[in-house]
Amino acid sequence: MQFHILSFEGPDAYARAGGIASRVTGLSQTLAKAGFATHLWFVGDPAIPGHETYGQLHLHRWCQWISQYHPAGVYDGEEGKQDDYSASLPPFLLREVLLPHLRHGRHAVILAEEWHTVHAVLHLDLLLREAGVRQQVTILWNANNTFAFTRIDWQRLAAAAVITTVSRYMKHLMRGLGLTAGDPQWSGSGSAGVARAHRSSGVSGAGTRTDGTQQSGTLGSRKAVATGY
Repeated sequence: MQFHILSFEGPDAYARAGGIASRVTGLSQTLAKAGFATHLWFVGDPAIPGHETYGQLHLHRWCQWISQYHPAGVYDGEEGKQDDYSASLPPFLLREVLLPHLRHGRHAVILAEEWHTVHAVLHLDLLLREAGVRQQVTILWNANNTFAFTRIDWQRLAAAAVITTVSRYMKHLMRGLGLTAGDPQWSGSGSAGVARAHRSSGVSGAGTRTDGTQQSGTLGSRKAVATGY
């Protein structure tokens, strides 16, 4: 089983702006310590190497060429970073990391955080389908707050990923907006968070879904959006 966490925030001081950084950093470290190959893809410090490995934990600092012009932190220049993250990260992730893993019949879980990763999720879902390996990958997208909700194509996102929330309170807020989300699936950075992340994949250690089925979804319309996919 391979885990990939997609988040703007991450462990670098440059990428820390709130609770998301602490959660994804703790979760990625705990997953790696539990023996899972874990990749954290975040908008990191442009002065630090783009890829670092610590045992089973792989840190991928994305958008560094943009971040060097925006020294104030992860959300400085966020529009340009979001465009680059959404357009360039999914093809690289699929080609360099996912496909070599999936071609052996293995499975992977994508855990994506917040509105900045929505277009990356849509792009990756499309690429996985085109490659014929979508059923081997579970994608979850997690809502932390309602900021920029009006920018999200909820129908497309629901077809591409399982939508979860950071808390039952957020689930309640989303229901009030007419949006449906599952219970918090992988909040927390300790062993409980790891257990939820593993259960959410629906795949046992032997590579078979625990409910005896394969994940499926509706491809739906793939009309062009801002990032062109």
